[in-house]
Amino acid sequence: MKSIYFILSLVFSILLVNAQEPVKKSKKELKAEKAELQKDAVKKLVESKSFVFDARTAFSATAGNVTISYPYNVKLDKDSIHSFLPYYGRAYTVEYGTNDSPMVFNLPLQEMEIIKEKRKGYRVNVKVKKGMDNILFSFSISETGSTTLTVNSTNRQVITYYGDIVAKEETDDSL
Repeated sequence: MKSIYFILSLVFSILLVNAQEPVKKSKKELKAEKAELQKDAVKKLVESKSFVFDARTAFSATAGNVTISYPYNVKLDKDSIHSFLPYYGRAYTVEYGTNDSPMVFNLPLQEMEIIKEKRKGYRVNVKVKKGMDNILFSFSISETGSTTLTVNSTNRQVITYYGDIVAKEETDDSL
């Protein structure tokens, strides 16, 4: 009789110890959870209409592919755009007496359009006017945050930037 109690208590204690062990998730499950969190974060950024595009490379027909080493970016707010990007390309017309970079400015938005893409992503089109130049920023954003920015200008050659979108830091007042 004592042996039955001993065996039952032993089995019960083993089951109790195993029940307290945390369930480990596989690498595949962890990766899927991380991707889902990233998709939610990107969706919130796009819907908030306030994010930062960090450029890594630029491509133009004139200069080809250029790796960008300085932290160049575009900060998009609900009502304005703060662009600090290099420009590699051809200008068709330039305002007289100016030597400012064509892609460095703080301007109010003329128009903004957000489109949910069929292929799991977003397209954000932003129109601004800088002097006599009409500029269209077209952000093609994947669900994971990888972004292609194509900039069309009436006075300049098209240029494309590749990078990622990130959340805008509230305390950051720099361009």
